[in-house]
Amino acid sequence: MQCARRLSMVLLMVAMVANASAAGATSSDTLDDGRVPVVFDALFMRPIGFGLTCAGFVTWLFYTPIMAVTRPTNMNKPFNTLVIQPARFTFVDPLGFHPDRREVEREGRVR
Repeated sequence: MQCARRLSMVLLMVAMVANASAAGATSSDTLDDGRVPVVFDALFMRPIGFGLTCAGFVTWLFYTPIMAVTRPTNMNKPFNTLVIQPARFTFVDPLGFHPDRREVEREGRVR
């Protein structure tokens, strides 16, 4: 019971901090341009991105022998999708800003 009470208090405090960060955003800070509140990004999105990077690497290791037998010339495509893109999201993007990678790659700014 005490653990559930503490968990609910922590979740309530996190929700209040995330809400305060979102309330401070101006009208130019919309989700359309890839901006998110910095606190939300640091506390939630980055740990999720790190977990997805690790899970993607494990998945890629599992499928590497299959890809090596069936399509050895396309080994970089699943690695890019499963590992590189989540790693860029987690470690390269500045806090509070995540550009749409499809647009960035189409324009040739980042490979």
